[in-house]
Order: sequence, then structure tokens, then C-alpha cells
Amino acid sequence: MKSFTLSTDNISIENQSAQGFQPRGSLGFMAEALAHDLNNVFAPIMNSMEVLQLKIKDESLRPLLTLIQRQTIQGSCLAQQILSFANGVESSHSCIQPQSLLQALGKYLEKNSPQNIKINLQIPTNLWEVFGSLYDLYQALLDLCINAIRRMPQGGTLTIKVENILVDNESLHFLPNYGNARYVLFSVIDTGPTLSEQEQEAIFSAAYVRQASPLAGDFGLFSADIIVKTHGGQIKVASENAGGTAFKVYLPAAPGSEIDVATEKAAPQGHNECILVVDDENAILTITRQILEASGYQVITAENGADALSAYMQDYDKIALVIMDMNMPYLNGALAIHALLKMNPGIKIIATSGLHTESQAARAIQAGAESFIPKPLQTYDLLRSIDEALKLDALAV
Repeated sequence: MKSFTLSTDNISIENQSAQGFQPRGSLGFMAEALAHDLNNVFAPIMNSMEVLQLKIKDESLRPLLTLIQRQTIQGSCLAQQILSFANGVESSHSCIQPQSLLQALGKYLEKNSPQNIKINLQIPTNLWEVFGSLYDLYQALLDLCINAIRRMPQGGTLTIKVENILVDNESLHFLPNYGNARYVLFSVIDTGPTLSEQEQEAIFSAAYVRQASPLAGDFGLFSADIIVKTHGGQIKVASENAGGTAFKVYLPAAPGSEIDVATEKAAPQGHNECILVVDDENAILTITRQILEASGYQVITAENGADALSAYMQDYDKIALVIMDMNMPYLNGALAIHALLKMNPGIKIIATSGLHTESQAARAIQAGAESFIPKPLQTYDLLRSIDEALKLDALAV
């Protein structure tokens, strides 16, 4: 049995075993259903908070709105932990604050790095949370830092920084198209020698690590790459002619991550296009209608897949896009998507679900959806995905 513990003022990591927890039978299905229902409860609350943050000008109410939003976020994280249980993921998965993660990493590096290595931590405030294993993500970042230090035997500066980024440009096309516009970017930057293009392409392979590492059996970079990918992220490496190499770790922000809506990048607006919103939760239909209508769209709603088909047959000539919940009674989202695509192979569909697993997203894309957005829906993510889908539709005409 392996034990590893790391503690600071506000962080604690403990991994007692490499064996993952594997719930079986009805218990796992019950946990999955509970997580789905909880996310459907939190979704309209989260969206309502975003709307109120923008519209309420009374500063005395800000603390109350922030409190409600924070408690909803914690509830969403609990739902995600239940979903992890249902999927057989270790119970140590949780919503992680990047500030705490890097503070713990910085303390370790300052105590254990060579004296000729300067540690430069850049940790802003108001960072979005990420969901995953604190132990694994700490280990992945530590492996990247150890690699950076080894690249500077004569000394240098190791810079570790983190920032929120909104993914809305082609330069980040390598990230999964699952509707999440928010990513947390961790950067590990050294001042060592540059890497060739061939080295940059092969650096995460087991063969490269085995050849380049001075320690036999050290697969730090290879392991870090696997950990990040299993968390839905990507690592990109860039080396400049001026010297130094940057390892950039992109991790999706946890659904419901607390944000300052008033200062967030302006969301794309509609131009009176008609959108069919399909969901079996009336509260979600209500708040989604309000958001879309306030953003310049017409809205038609349906409470299940069968009603969605009827609504589309009635107004097919004006419906430009469909937002489809994947988990509904009578006719589920996947079957409804298949039926809609048979009616109109060119219809644009965005799938949503309170079961925001990678397999659920993959099923939605396989069924024919343009993209997948996890619940609780974030207003920016939703409007961005709609805008991108409609732009693709316009280019196809």
C-alpha cells in the first residue's frame, strides 16, 4: 500500500492506494441518476445568478448573490463527485482551487530545488476551479517542474503560472469540442536550451523519456501527459529561439466555476434566429428561454424528444438550431437527434446533459450533435456554442 501526504494551510492530498474504486450494480446506477438530478436542480439556479449579477445594480446585494452562487457551485461539485463514484473513479476527485495547488507545489520546490534555480510563482486571484484528482494533478505538474529543473544544470529560472482562458479561437483547435469555453492554463517555463521541432513532437513518448532521462525508469513526462489527458486536458510544448521551453497544461474549468460575470468577455449575440430548446426540466426551459431571448434569439420549447419532433415538424422552416437534453423520458436525446437529422441532415444540434462525462459527450457527438455542453449550463459557453454552430451553418450555404 502506497501513501503520500502533502499538507499546507488549506490543502491536503492523500492517496492510499493505486487501485481505483469500482462501484457495481444498482448502487452505481443510483449514484449516476442522483448526480444527473442534482445537476438539473443546480442548472437554473446557476443561470439565474449569472443574469442577476448583470442586472442588479444594488451593491449591497452583491454579497448575497455571491453567497448563493458559491453554495450552488459547491453543490455542483458534490454532484460531480457522486458522478465520479458512479463511473468508478476514485473518491478523491473533487473541485480543486489552482491557487492552493500551486502554493503547495511552490513550497515543495523552494525547499527541494538546487540553490542555483530561482522559483518564480505567478498566481492571480479569481481563478476557476478544475475537477479531478488533487494528487494526480499535483504529481503531473511536479513531473513537469522536475523536467524543467534538469534542463538547467547551470542554473536558471523556473516560472510557474496559472490563468483563466476563454477558448474561442482557431489557435486552440486541439482542445476537445465538448462545449466548455473555459480552461485553466498552467504554464511551466524554464530558461534551459531550446528543443527542436522533432523533440517537441516526441517529448511525451515513452521511448523519448527512456532515452533522455538520466534516471532509469523515470517516466515523468509520459505519466504527466496521461494524467492531463484523463482529466480532459492537453499539454502543449513550445521552445523559442531565445532559449527556454514552456509546457502549457490546459485543463477544463469545473462546471459551475465561480466567475465575475460583469467583467467576463462579452458573449456573442443572436440576430433573431429561432432556437428549439428541449429539456424535461421546466425550470431549465424557463431560464434558458430568458437568457436566449435576452441575447437576441426567438425560442420554442419542448419537454421531451417526442414533443421536440412535433415542434420541429410544425416550425421546421424557421428553426435554425436545436438544444437537446440527452436524458429524457419517452424519447431520449440520442434517438431524437437521429430522428431530427433524418428530417433535415443539415440541422444544427447542441447536446446537453447533467451527466457530463467524456463518454456521454462522445455519445452525443456520435449521435450527430454539433457540440456538447455539460450542466449546469454556463451562459457564455451556451451563447458561444450557438454562435459557432450558426456560423458554420451560414458558411455551408
